[in-house]
Amino acid sequence: MVDLNASDHHVISTALAMGCQATATITDPVLARVIGQILATTHPDHDLAVSDLRLTRPDTLLADLRHLKGTASLVVRTHACPSRRHERTNTVGQTHLDLSGMAALLKPGGHLAVVTGLHHGQEDPVDPAPALIAEAQRAGLLYLQHIIALRVPVRGERLEPPLTWGVPRTGAADGGLPISARVHSDLYIFTRPRTASITSADENVTDPVLGESAWLEGEQA
Repeated sequence: MVDLNASDHHVISTALAMGCQATATITDPVLARVIGQILATTHPDHDLAVSDLRLTRPDTLLADLRHLKGTASLVVRTHACPSRRHERTNTVGQTHLDLSGMAALLKPGGHLAVVTGLHHGQEDPVDPAPALIAEAQRAGLLYLQHIIALRVPVRGERLEPPLTWGVPRTGAADGGLPISARVHSDLYIFTRPRTASITSADENVTDPVLGESAWLEGEQA
């Protein structure tokens, strides 16, 4: 299992609990240290022996894993909307992912899971799904399923809003529900056909910067 650009420990921790060999790439050294410490305190040594936490750069995210080409049963990628307004200027660029590189990591029959949602454009929301599915098909992947993943609890037949929804924000007209609130993510599942042949997009980048033992402390080797 590979968690690309992990934002927390949950995916790799779940994979280890299920007895899977797991790799996670992280672009933030501080986050890498935090995740490493959590794993070290919540998993036994035999779990840690089959885990691989790698500090990398955003532009070498996939190339740093080229040695795993064709071996992953599952690749997970979170495709979040930029949070800062100045990062939303190029909406087309923000909705593009290198799915061919991700597909190259999969073994035949393996699955790619992309967690995404509506992206904020300059004026109107942008749905990344059509471009995502088209790119996946060009990469030789089959589109299997779209799953709605709720981000807030459900009690009975009603959503239970977070406490922060009732806190007025600077510039807001009043409290209560915000003008826009993200209550779910969209999970898209793709699979690599067992007869497909997919090649890696980049073969010319050096190995990851973390060694075998340094990942627990999140320190560069």
